[in-house]
Amino acid sequence: LPTVARRVMALVEKNTARFAKANANKAAETEELARLESEKAQKLARLEELNQMVDAQNQSEIDINEIQTDINHYAQDDDKDLTSAVRRFVNTMRNKFINTAALGKVYFGKKSVGSLGKGTHDELRAKLVLHVPNTLKTGDYIGREALKYNRNDSFIAFHKFKGTAIIDGQEIEHIVKVGETPSGKYEFIAYYSRAAMDS
Repeated sequence: LPTVARRVMALVEKNTARFAKANANKAAETEELARLESEKAQKLARLEELNQMVDAQNQSEIDINEIQTDINHYAQDDDKDLTSAVRRFVNTMRNKFINTAALGKVYFGKKSVGSLGKGTHDELRAKLVLHVPNTLKTGDYIGREALKYNRNDSFIAFHKFKGTAIIDGQEIEHIVKVGETPSGKYEFIAYYSRAAMDS
């Protein structure tokens, strides 16, 4: 045992400098990794800020008066023309926003516009598309709704607006849903009608 102990001590003494150097290197590498992680987080935050600035510059506000003219015009179209008219209308919404009293700017991104175009084969749904901007602009703000389950997108909450759309002489309750992102940006998500109300 004394011989083994002497040999172990000799090995420790012989390798102490190497162990100390290895530990110093590890500490330096850990410190460098922490610095790089912090730098990465700062750069990602700056990128998000720049992307928002670019979005803001590229996007313009939707003209409600122009929309109303489209509604009056498209309301006269037959089903086939209505579908193509709504698709044209939806494309004009891309990269634009509506300034709302409750939330400020609500944006129509690529995904948003895609969801607007779905269901245009249904006449009521197609005609309701035309009322989305007006419901956001002049409808009642219902409120904020927390997430009920984890989502794959970046939304942290939802907001709803309610308005009344006149479709073929009948009043339809119109709901528009808006998503809230962690950066405080609001994006249109969906629209639907609750039920036909007595006119």
